[in-house]
Amino acid sequence: MYLPRHHQLELRGKSHFTRNLFLTLFALGLVGFAFWKRNDIKSYFISSALQKQTKLENKAIESVLSGKPSKEVLQEFITSARTTLQSQPTSSRAYHSVAKSYYYEMIASGFILNLRKIHELALDKRETKNDFQDFGNLLDEMYLCSLKARALPNNFPELHSNQMLISLYEMLEGRKIPSQIFKDIESIELEKISPEIRPIYVWLFLAGAASSGQKSRIEKSASLNELLVEPLRLKFTNRDLEFLKGIASFKEKNYIESLQSLRIIKKETDYLSREATKLEAEIFFQQNLPEKAITLLENLYYETESKDTEIIEIIKRIIQAKPKAKSKLSVL
Repeated sequence: MYLPRHHQLELRGKSHFTRNLFLTLFALGLVGFAFWKRNDIKSYFISSALQKQTKLENKAIESVLSGKPSKEVLQEFITSARTTLQSQPTSSRAYHSVAKSYYYEMIASGFILNLRKIHELALDKRETKNDFQDFGNLLDEMYLCSLKARALPNNFPELHSNQMLISLYEMLEGRKIPSQIFKDIESIELEKISPEIRPIYVWLFLAGAASSGQKSRIEKSASLNELLVEPLRLKFTNRDLEFLKGIASFKEKNYIESLQSLRIIKKETDYLSREATKLEAEIFFQQNLPEKAITLLENLYYETESKDTEIIEIIKRIIQAKPKAKSKLSVL
């Protein structure tokens, strides 16, 4: 049927109007649906991001547990954790993940917790803190994020692992006395801590026990160490443990037991033997035998070929406290 041209244009105009109206209504419908389902949509994307991060976290944990962590694998998790926090600034888990990412970054940079550092901490040596100067900023950030994770109201499964990061910082930086840190962690079960964080627990347990005079708990530390995966176990010998027992007994002013442990250690000539001799001299000083302490230290100074300057500082301190005591060393 033939229609005049103006009728054809009219029909086309109506057709365009109908299609545009439909598209507009459809678009408005989508917007309305998206607004109505906005929380579900947001949850979907968050859930998807969390699943990705969990996979990266599991890979990072496996890498650390192997004893030869891959910097590339750790960096993937570090990047993911910090990106996730930006989208979830009120999440305890997000803050804990970032705190852990700083710990991973330290591991990738050569951070190691060993027995010598425990010896130094238990003996109130300043050198230990200097050992961690290269990790100062990372330690600070780890601590701050762990505190934020703990401060947020929502509970989270990694609470105990998070406490390990807090306690590690507090021990290394002297924010709390060792006996208090020991109380903080002793009630936590090892199984409730993420596997790659468990070495921190054993290290803190051992450092806390020795520093606070808990000799009986040092043996338990050795048992806990055996529960770790082999690559992450703390490396120590019976002499290491005996030295820590000597320190613990000294802290408790049980000088007889302390001397017994120290004399077992002194059968060999090495770092442990030197430190045991210094502590033995300290016991003599505490027992009001300054001359005996000084003689012991003088002999040790000669044995070390006059290289251990700390011996001189100990002798000076003894003479300052006991002015009648004398030393043969001309350097004084």
